Amino acid sequence: MTTGLRAGIAAAICCLLPSLVGQIADFAALPADVILPPGKTVSVSPAGDYLVDGRQRYLFGVQFGSALGLDFGPTAGYPPELNWVYEAPLTYESAQRLGFDTFAWFLPCGPWLDRFGVEKSSWGRGEKNLAMLEVVVNNGLPLLIDYTCFPWSFGKPGTNKAYAGILPEEAINRFHSASGNHWVPYNIFHPEGRKMYLSFWEYGVDHARQTSKNQKLVYELFNEPAYYDPSPYNRRLFAEYLERKYGSIDKLNALWRSDFTSFTALSQFADRKDHPGIVIDWSKFCEEGMTALARDRRDCIRAKDPGALVCYQILGYRSYRSPPATNINIYEINKHMDAISTPTGGGLGTRSTLTAPPVQTVQAPANVPALPEGILQRHFFRCLADGKPIHNPECYATRSRNGNRNIVWQDLLRGSNATYMFMWAKRAWEWGPQRDEAGGRKNAERFPYNLANPYAFSIDDLQGFMDAKQDIARFSDFFVPRERGIAREVALLLSFATERYAFADGYVAHNEILHYTSGLEYSHVPLDVVVEEQLAEGRLAQKGYRAVIAVGLRNIQPGTSEALQRFVEKGGVLIAAREFMPCDEYGNAVANPLFAGLATEPREDAAISELIFTAPARPALLSGKVPAKNDLRILSADGWETLATCDGQPAVLRRALGAGSIYAITPMLQDYAAAAVATALLARHDIQPALSIARVPNGDLAPNIEAHCVRRDGMMLASLLNIDLYPKCLDIALPAGCAVAADLLNNELLPIADGRARLMLDNNRHAVIGFAAAAGQLAQRFGDLTPLSLDAVTARYDAAAKAHEQLIAAQTAEADIFHIDATHSTPVDLRAQANSAFVDQVANDGQGGWIDQGREQSLDNTPWEITPLLGVPCDFIRFDANDNRCCIILASTSVKREVPAECRGISINDRCRTLFFFHTTANAKPGDPVMNYRIHYLDGGSVDLPIICGQNIDLWTLPEPPAAAAYRPAWRNSAGRGFQIYAWRNPEPNRGISRLDIISAGGAAVPIVIGITMEKLAPDMNEQSFAGIAPHPWGCEAVVVNGVTEIVVSEKSSDWAGVRFPLPEPLVLTAEQARKAIIKYEINGGRDPFGNYKGGQALQISIGSGFVHARMRPDNHEATFEAASEPLYRWLRKSKQTESLSLESLAFQFRGSGKSSGVFLKNIRIEYPAE
Repeated sequence: MTTGLRAGIAAAICCLLPSLVGQIADFAALPADVILPPGKTVSVSPAGDYLVDGRQRYLFGVQFGSALGLDFGPTAGYPPELNWVYEAPLTYESAQRLGFDTFAWFLPCGPWLDRFGVEKSSWGRGEKNLAMLEVVVNNGLPLLIDYTCFPWSFGKPGTNKAYAGILPEEAINRFHSASGNHWVPYNIFHPEGRKMYLSFWEYGVDHARQTSKNQKLVYELFNEPAYYDPSPYNRRLFAEYLERKYGSIDKLNALWRSDFTSFTALSQFADRKDHPGIVIDWSKFCEEGMTALARDRRDCIRAKDPGALVCYQILGYRSYRSPPATNINIYEINKHMDAISTPTGGGLGTRSTLTAPPVQTVQAPANVPALPEGILQRHFFRCLADGKPIHNPECYATRSRNGNRNIVWQDLLRGSNATYMFMWAKRAWEWGPQRDEAGGRKNAERFPYNLANPYAFSIDDLQGFMDAKQDIARFSDFFVPRERGIAREVALLLSFATERYAFADGYVAHNEILHYTSGLEYSHVPLDVVVEEQLAEGRLAQKGYRAVIAVGLRNIQPGTSEALQRFVEKGGVLIAAREFMPCDEYGNAVANPLFAGLATEPREDAAISELIFTAPARPALLSGKVPAKNDLRILSADGWETLATCDGQPAVLRRALGAGSIYAITPMLQDYAAAAVATALLARHDIQPALSIARVPNGDLAPNIEAHCVRRDGMMLASLLNIDLYPKCLDIALPAGCAVAADLLNNELLPIADGRARLMLDNNRHAVIGFAAAAGQLAQRFGDLTPLSLDAVTARYDAAAKAHEQLIAAQTAEADIFHIDATHSTPVDLRAQANSAFVDQVANDGQGGWIDQGREQSLDNTPWEITPLLGVPCDFIRFDANDNRCCIILASTSVKREVPAECRGISINDRCRTLFFFHTTANAKPGDPVMNYRIHYLDGGSVDLPIICGQNIDLWTLPEPPAAAAYRPAWRNSAGRGFQIYAWRNPEPNRGISRLDIISAGGAAVPIVIGITMEKLAPDMNEQSFAGIAPHPWGCEAVVVNGVTEIVVSEKSSDWAGVRFPLPEPLVLTAEQARKAIIKYEINGGRDPFGNYKGGQALQISIGSGFVHARMRPDNHEATFEAASEPLYRWLRKSKQTESLSLESLAFQFRGSGKSSGVFLKNIRIEYPAE
């Protein structure tokens, strides 16, 4: 159901049943602990928590603009009873009713622009606008002042031609709309450019204080800045910077291993990636400039408002840990801030795509990278926030009440003291002259974050905010303070030195920290982050960390190895994975005493194998085979003890140093495999998870449960969130000293068996579990508890699991989807290769985005996250998280833009059953070559996939696909434009794929790639594919089109007709493999002799001798396939089950109904355990 439809239904219900509007409680009915009294001064505790009347308080708010009269004009979409929500300014009482305690205010730019005398901006200055704004900014609730320097507002003097001559040319960032820039329109180094920033900062303080009586809680200096301005002025300063730093060019060349003739010559680089040293020092040069500007800005604001808090927001995704991505070092900047701001989105909102559990948790696929990136990001910002409050100034809502309840909880639990939803707007002026439903829906598609558009968010969706606030108020003394009484003994080490060099040369192993972050977080090991610079500050000792985990650290700063050595010698544990700190920050080899005696080299022929432990005890919750890819060979390991091997090679090693230990892990490990190794090593030093959660009945770790624990007053509380899309039955081990457990959101006493509490946690649901020595402790604090039996929990789980199965079945039946193994399917990260935006601003200017035909010929309104398309997750790259690079566009003769003709080396490094290409083209005719995908196998060799218009790709205008097309339309916007999906079935899935290249055909057709998703083989499974094998029919005809075999019947067909697929070579299986093998295929009802589609066909299958009935009967929906799975042991006689099997063919036969209708078969395969 679409969000607009939900909104319409909600509005209709409100009209029919006005009493339902009462779901938004009247102000008088709000609980006292939810209300923030008006005019209260919010202060900060020494620990960094907000205080109101001396008590810790979590603040929840929303962002708004300054043109409220235009924004909130009358529109369709709601009954009159809700006009106070959708048409009126937020008063104190209406804000409290919606859950808002505080507001983030986009300052109006008009009064500041007036001083230049160029134009008299009327935007937001009408009588109604000013009156509504007056209400909001004086409603008694604290404000965050947002200084976003949009190019169309405060950036106009540097971006708008009407302001030409206001500033000297050198003071303007003429690259402000180019790659590497975001909302920094003035040169941060030029005195006149700096004056512009100081001018509007001062204006902001003055305007806010003159206009509003509300407390100005915090000023946000920058919003999402990125700065890359290689102007002549800045190049000259860069040369001077280098000369001050190095003294002579010879000294620089010696360090950089370069041969530049002068600092001036070096500063004239064509591309900063021409040399790693340029990337590193240009980044540092800009970082220092941005830090100095932030420090001056803070002083400017404090001079006018001495009690003000000042913060700084950067772009999202991994900008926080990769300074060259934005040329901003938020670690250094936040040293000078009074409050901490999380980046765009706050690392929240990415959903799991898993709708089914893994067979074994240790073999579960890696979560999509954005999930652990968000977790790591929040640990990073907590490490900067000692004594400072943390804000999330740009939190995005979901389109469900439960989802919004979860997002608020998640933001609090990950460390926020204040959350601001983005944003409270409707943009009524853009709904068209009728301001009707069609206008609202279109606006919701363009601006999916506008909370006050009822076609984007229903009124019920918004109630999730108050649901969370009421929950949080109930547990405020437990979860609101950031210090929660749980020791964080393990720190993940982040290195800007490694990140800078990796930005220069494309190194990727450092990103494997995300696997460890995900695995350890969801294994419930309390984590922190330590930045490399903090080592010299004594952070490890200050915080009492017992273990440091360093993943992929290649380049380190001076003093890092010495600091870590002192840490280990005093009893600390250092776990290093994938790389062992061999280089300084400029790539020079250094002798690192931490890893003395250890030497490695890359292995090009590495395959996925099993990690076998020889020494440490495996964690019980992560038992089973640990899949690993050991692409580092140990050349020598003098003084090191081998704890685990992979392919017969040492893979996990240890050596003692002083009172501590150093561990080295060589293989690539996915999330839970990494957790299996890391938790085993930590357990050797009695470092344990805060919570033990097993799934029932498997008994291993329940995957993807986000847990936050707190100890207070002799009790322990745990907030649990099931981020997956299927329900789970859990056994939670009682913490030490506890004998009872209760579900405190429902006030139910959980059943206990063998020291574990049983809980059912539905998909995407949140719970708060309380543990205590006696039930009376919990009841006294949280109210009476109703006992729950094991049978009751089991019944709830069974009901939830059945409902989930029915939902999946309904979705499968109703949608034209691909049947993939969701557990082992993941998008390929194309952020590094993406080179174009979805939207172009100016037609035929040789730059910009899409096909360079202007905004009207752009792909508007794409989603901002991983989105299932026809059952396959597609990673839509968010424009403001990747420097406005959202897709790959290659060269063509029809678009005159500087883009490459090919994109090589897209990493796969796995065994893939299927590659799904989300792609499209422009300026092509049917039959035109568009591009070529070249698939490279790990063991050598490659295969080319020619992409031809009308065959496996088509125009982005989405014409009707030809009957024989191998693609399907995957996504379309409201204008009917979008792209296609093409599935390539790997004929040799056991051969791992190393990489793929994309090569333009070089003609008029424009190659466009939006995303690539791989469906992988399970780590411990092999597969015999029947793709490409010609069928041998009898009693019927068989036609193969695009990998789909249609069995065509007629009145002349045999009732026992069928089709056989012979293998080119026999598949030989051991008895164990045969017993565990599975026949899989996808089937759909075929056509009867009159061409009508029919379902219900009864088939039987043979593996060479004899037939066994197939369990699956297809439906008659012509556009859907159903996935069938048959265990091979059904075909094995008992007398043969201890013998090996040689399988030469697979056959499908009608059971007496061959004249009735045919069937479609595809993706036929046999999966069996690897030896």
